[in-house]
Amino acid sequence: MTRTRRRAIFSVLLALVACVGCGRSPERRDLEGREAAAAHLARALPPELSRGPLLVIANPFTQKPGAPPDVHRYHESVLRGLSEGLGREIRSAEIVFPALKEGAWERPESFLSGRSLRTPLSSLMRPDAFDRLAAEQPDAKVFISIVGVPEGIERTAFWTNARAPALALYLPDFRAVPDARAWRAAFERGRIVAAVVEQAGYPSGRVIRSAADLPFPATP
Repeated sequence: MTRTRRRAIFSVLLALVACVGCGRSPERRDLEGREAAAAHLARALPPELSRGPLLVIANPFTQKPGAPPDVHRYHESVLRGLSEGLGREIRSAEIVFPALKEGAWERPESFLSGRSLRTPLSSLMRPDAFDRLAAEQPDAKVFISIVGVPEGIERTAFWTNARAPALALYLPDFRAVPDARAWRAAFERGRIVAAVVEQAGYPSGRVIRSAADLPFPATP
């Protein structure tokens, strides 16, 4: 091999080494997108709520031994985004987990058969899971749910009680509550104060602050 050829190969190897990490895997892009959307949601909170006592309703399966590593990576990326948007770190004491239906902890797959919700925890949570958290955490002014809402929540006290904490939603699946009117009413009376959803043209997610911003009409 000639000296010129060896130099050429060495130059190519140097370029390859320098480029390691310059590309992003699909998972990395997804994590960064989730983090950006969470920051966007936190910045959308009314100032009086972002400064007040708040709780993050998170995925309880992050606490289950043997949970896949990606479950933890996604969880941590959302918490980083919320911390960035709030301008302070989310404390461990501010992270709570919703009550699950009987058997859902042991056999979650049995509750997801045939379901395709973006927020699978919606099918696993008890309908009154947020009622329970509100009773356990009476000082909280806002719940930031990163796991959607339980199916059937529109029939619970939390959904209708004006004194319950306000609710902010990270990438919710609106199909968890099939009645579009229930979503509109929740925004109109301030039960939900903000949500961030994926939408083309909005790299960090589109923020919804009012019923008029919802991506569906008033009636189903």
